[in-house]
Amino acid sequence: MTGRMTLVGAACCAVLTMSACKKDEAGGGGAAGEAAGDDKAAAKDAPKMSAAELMADLPTLKGMDAMTKFRDGVELSGKVLRTGQEMDESTFVHLDAGDGKWVAMTFTDQGADAKSRGLAAGVDVAALCKVGGYVDNYVMVIDCELH
Repeated sequence: MTGRMTLVGAACCAVLTMSACKKDEAGGGGAAGEAAGDDKAAAKDAPKMSAAELMADLPTLKGMDAMTKFRDGVELSGKVLRTGQEMDESTFVHLDAGDGKWVAMTFTDQGADAKSRGLAAGVDVAALCKVGGYVDNYVMVIDCELH
């Protein structure tokens, strides 16, 4: 299970990196464009979904369909199932997606904002995240920024 998640995550990261480089080569964005404020436009175009909706939707998408749908990320909302710390001391949050499933969130600030807010089980959360991939019982979202 872990090997499959690593492979899916690596493939997603590679495609996202290549698309960012192509935008930059064309003069239309990439890291420089995002720093200039393109992330507000991306947030506007990102689909809005609950944790349960993302958990149900992502496994139905094939190949590039997922990359296309979530190219601007996802405006994610849900209730905190649990929080914890990684070995590097960054904070993670799992959102309840129902039926024993969850969405695992990691953050651009290593979870400092989540930690300062004192997020705990049962608290409602909303964030803009990039979709990393999925395994049988969870979806991984990365580079999240809390609202």
